[in-house]
Amino acid sequence: ALQFASFSFDAAVLDVAVTLAAGGTLAIASSEERTEPEALAEMIRTTGVEVASVVPSLLGVLDPESVPGVRQWIVGAERVTANLASRWTPHAQVWNAYGPTEATVICSTGPIAPAITADDLPPSIGAPIGNAQVYVLDGFLQPVPVGVTGELYVAGTGLARGYVGRPDLTAERFVACPYGGRMYRSGDLARWTADGQLLFAGRADEQVKIRGFRVEPGEIEAVLASHETVGQAAVVVREDQPGSRRLVAYVVPAADSEIDVDALRELAGVRLPEYMVPSVIVPLDALPLTANDKLDRAALPVPETPEGTRGRDAETPVEETLCALFAEALGVERVGADDSFFELGGDSIMSMLLVSSARRAGLVITARQVFERQTPAGLAAVAGAVGDGVPVGGGESGVGEIPLTPVMHQLIERVGPDLINQVTQSSLVVSPVGLDFAVLTRAVQALVDHHDVLRARLENGDVRQLVVPAAGSVPVDPWVRRVDVGGLDGQALRQLFVEESRAAVHRLDPEGGVMLQVVWFDAGPDAQGRLFLVVDHLVVDGVSWRALVPDLAEAYAGLAAGRDAGLQAVPTSFRHWARGLAGQA
Repeated sequence: ALQFASFSFDAAVLDVAVTLAAGGTLAIASSEERTEPEALAEMIRTTGVEVASVVPSLLGVLDPESVPGVRQWIVGAERVTANLASRWTPHAQVWNAYGPTEATVICSTGPIAPAITADDLPPSIGAPIGNAQVYVLDGFLQPVPVGVTGELYVAGTGLARGYVGRPDLTAERFVACPYGGRMYRSGDLARWTADGQLLFAGRADEQVKIRGFRVEPGEIEAVLASHETVGQAAVVVREDQPGSRRLVAYVVPAADSEIDVDALRELAGVRLPEYMVPSVIVPLDALPLTANDKLDRAALPVPETPEGTRGRDAETPVEETLCALFAEALGVERVGADDSFFELGGDSIMSMLLVSSARRAGLVITARQVFERQTPAGLAAVAGAVGDGVPVGGGESGVGEIPLTPVMHQLIERVGPDLINQVTQSSLVVSPVGLDFAVLTRAVQALVDHHDVLRARLENGDVRQLVVPAAGSVPVDPWVRRVDVGGLDGQALRQLFVEESRAAVHRLDPEGGVMLQVVWFDAGPDAQGRLFLVVDHLVVDGVSWRALVPDLAEAYAGLAAGRDAGLQAVPTSFRHWARGLAGQA
């Protein structure tokens, strides 16, 4: 058997102990052979290695034809893509193994099907080995149903005692098992298949939220790696500019292949929800690895910031306006008339902001047109002028029954319908001196009349859905509260804020149609106060505040000046978008 792993890596236990216990012979790779694929292949051939345990990234740089004598490959420590597995299964039996150091290297394993193809889903990590118990549990340590993702816990005789000199970490990671004894909280996510196999779903600490959606980078990596030109893929969330979080994919070409970024972006757009499509795809010669041959995410390079135009200058006033709006939305200095919104880092939320900015500039475009046309020149050809009768958002009303989106279903299933009112998002803003409570209430009414989902009611019958009544039919007076905080010291103010904000959350009632609460902390007529807004997470995400707060401020300013609220029409109703999404499911 091959002894490849560094002795500082737990896989060395598998290489050495298992081989010697079975009466086998170790072929120990030198430092040079560990870093030179051709030298390693030569060593494997000359020593007659028949079994090898390696990381998948090593198989990515080896040629199966160069090591014909190896009958069994055991891979672990990294996700195995179907593309990589399909290259090796015709030549040898490949086992996909999983296990943390704290559970003695391996706790589950299974053979990868010889018929696997590059287009298949990533192979499973098998089933628990003897003397190991594996549980997939939710946040309450209850087993999740088949097909539902939960955190993976390991129990059994192979469990470590804990961390030397770290009783705090030991207590955090080694917890009481509901079925007796102890178990290790791996921090990995997995789900069971109907036939008792485990599907790895990434790290719990790698789960991220992009624009309010929970994203597992591993799922995106699997899709990109399924392309025939991709040998390896890694996806991370970067925040290279404050407040701008985006998905960045790094891809390494397969042997004798070249990366086609446009083809990968098209593949991701077909196979993934829009919010999981990477904003940037960066080709690399190789992924950076740690000393233990695991992906070094911290060493992944910062993508080059788009500098804007690669094409011609704007030729018409509409093109010129759209070029400026593109540059503003994307945070670049200049955009040409033929530059693609998405190639410069745009996404669906940015497209919505672009649509709103365009309306303020006197142009009517839709988010769908941004996706279809993509460039200022393309949009200029279909843009209408505000007030010229151009239909907005497909013309579909936001009032009526709305099917729940996949992320809404996931949220309700994760927390349960009885607790959905406790899952919220909130914003605290400074209120101006001399705020008028009556005008504030009218402004909140205008906001709720303007944004349909703020009037929504959750129906939890045979079919879960939202129902939105007509604008003006939901009075918001009970939703807006004034709290006198004048003269309170810091400690008393903080305590009152905690009490009032918690009470506001408890007043939310999605099934009763109460999605919003507003609390004004009034510091007196000559002082700035604070305005606390809390909305049920079912109908709002982090980016929504970029529209809600400015709309509330604009409505208040207009009403306080004796005008109407003056809010611009929403280009596309949520109902129109949700029904279109359901039609594509």
